[in-house]
Amino acid sequence: MSKKGESSTSSKGRKREFVYVTEPPSHFMCHLCLDILDDPVSSGCPDQHMFCKTCLGEFEGETCPVCRQPLSKELRGVSQPFIKKAVNDYAVYCMHRDGGCEWIGPAGDHENHISRFCEHHSCSNELYGCDWHGKMMDREEHLVSECGYRQVECRHAVFGCRWKGAR
Repeated sequence: MSKKGESSTSSKGRKREFVYVTEPPSHFMCHLCLDILDDPVSSGCPDQHMFCKTCLGEFEGETCPVCRQPLSKELRGVSQPFIKKAVNDYAVYCMHRDGGCEWIGPAGDHENHISRFCEHHSCSNELYGCDWHGKMMDREEHLVSECGYRQVECRHAVFGCRWKGAR
């Protein structure tokens, strides 16, 4: 379970791209992966416990893991759009908060913010010394025309040389 100000990694191995401003309520958590619900669906039990669609799809039991009631095949996996909207409306920080981005917004808008508006992306050659920061849409142009740390192959690569270094 993610805590306020911490990244969340689910047992399914997918890294959450955001950090919650406050801890999400427990009813937004999947009881299988113990992470916030991702594409929530009902279990099919009489109490309609909710799980991530992927988690429930991989679950092979015939009783609900929470209440141990039998699962109805007709009700199992029914999408929960209102819960999905509530989860997507939950406030998160930008993933580049440590790099200076002050954006806070709904989890459902995070991807749009990152891809179109966040000006705190770093150059993919940051490890080699480039200190460029800017919008994702401007990064390719920077890499091609400006970055002095862009990694290039040796001009003798056609002869088998495997050296790569900054241009």
